Amino acid sequence: MVVDGGGCGLVFNQEDTQYRGIVASNEILTSSLQGMLARILAEKR
Repeated sequence: MVVDGGGCGLVFNQEDTQYRGIVASNEILTSSLQGMLARILAEKR
């Protein structure tokens, strides 16, 4: 959530091509974080 909020704050000051790069990197970060969380939860069960 914090990462997304920071990304959104930056986005409005960037040009369109840089904006797309930020969105893409945020999506990669989010999906990898979700994968890590899923692994941690699976190990605790």
